[in-house]
Amino acid sequence: MKHRRIRYGGPRQAAKKPTNLDTPVEILSLSLDGRGVARPNGKTLFVRDALPGEQVEVAIEKSGKRFDEGSLAQLISPSDQRVEPVCQYYDRCGGCDLQHLDPQAAVELKQQELLTQLSKRAKVEPEAIDSPLQSSAVLGYRRAARVGINQRESGELLMGFRRRNSSKLVDIEQCPVLTPSINALLVDLRTTLKQFERIKHLTQVELIEGKAGLVVELRTTKNLSDELRAALTTLAKLHQADFELSIKEGAKTKLYANPAATELELAQTLNLQFSARDFVQVNSEVNEQMVSRALEWLAPQAEERALDLFSGLGNFSLPLAQRVKQVTAVEGSSPMVERCLANAAANGIENISAYSADLSQSDTAAPWLAQEYDLVLLDPPRQGAANIIAQIEHLRPRALVYIACDPSSLVRDAETLTTQGYRMSRLCVADMFPQTHHIESLALFERV
Repeated sequence: MKHRRIRYGGPRQAAKKPTNLDTPVEILSLSLDGRGVARPNGKTLFVRDALPGEQVEVAIEKSGKRFDEGSLAQLISPSDQRVEPVCQYYDRCGGCDLQHLDPQAAVELKQQELLTQLSKRAKVEPEAIDSPLQSSAVLGYRRAARVGINQRESGELLMGFRRRNSSKLVDIEQCPVLTPSINALLVDLRTTLKQFERIKHLTQVELIEGKAGLVVELRTTKNLSDELRAALTTLAKLHQADFELSIKEGAKTKLYANPAATELELAQTLNLQFSARDFVQVNSEVNEQMVSRALEWLAPQAEERALDLFSGLGNFSLPLAQRVKQVTAVEGSSPMVERCLANAAANGIENISAYSADLSQSDTAAPWLAQEYDLVLLDPPRQGAANIIAQIEHLRPRALVYIACDPSSLVRDAETLTTQGYRMSRLCVADMFPQTHHIESLALFERV
């Protein structure tokens, strides 16, 4: 996965001054990227921080042929669904962008916009809409994070996330959407690093909360001093964190090991081993609901065969394998394929075969494409599954579940699947990232 390069610290460059519209506008809906949508004089206008039903004054930041973009300059008539953001860094940090909207209303609006786009762009309407998948908490839910680190020339330490519309960092003390354990470690990491004058070679820290502790990978461009290593080891022991250093050249050093922290619990009966750079669903409660909903929809039978594409650590593969005759798992990352097989063996599951393959590229000779499957599950990255959907058209499974982390990709791929002879029989949204515009969705496609 490619990431934007982080630019550390430093003041922002002066931006071109926005121009305010002459008259207020009415916000009609919420776009898929969380902006208010208005249509003054018939031209679409996207307004950051504005909500449906509001009357607002707008500062135009960019003007194009088909639409304009702007930000809320003055709130004239607020929505009943507007709330006070809970985070003190909300106006600067780029992590959350819908803290000004009631969380329950946000789910409903995002579902409404997804349905609108499916109907308008793909001419697809689900036959049934199931209840949204939501966690019991809209704060403190995020069990994985990547936090940037830098040090100004003055010696001031910076730790945090990218600013809004910038690759630079905003310094934060606490993040309300991270789990308490991750926040506690970040506080102590900041205290530890402040004791050292020269730490500009530290770039970022990856954190994942496992079953019994944290997995931490601290990235650095050069070796650390003995004193800093010792201080970080003390920190790792204090938090019972499985703590590893990753040096730019690729060398890794374990400062403290806690094997129990490197496991995730799934469906109350399965344990999945992982490492700091593995992809894991950040909201454990919603992930459990997604696995349960996917199994409910697929209704797997004991003699059936299933294909799990973009299978990762085995998040869906292992629960599926407990219900069918055979599961074939395909994933682009070779280390994650190995961990999927190891996870299956550790859980006493023997009916999984796994392959490493770039699913964005065509490979008609892939051995797993020559097999027959009753069920297919797709859990692609943001770019969707256009290429692999074309490749598996001949498989003709009786049911296919598509897990989408980008609504636009689902819209595009749903149109393709309907032309291949499927109907979208069920749809639901999954609020994996409360306080943000992001929305995941699950769609069940069945043969017409």
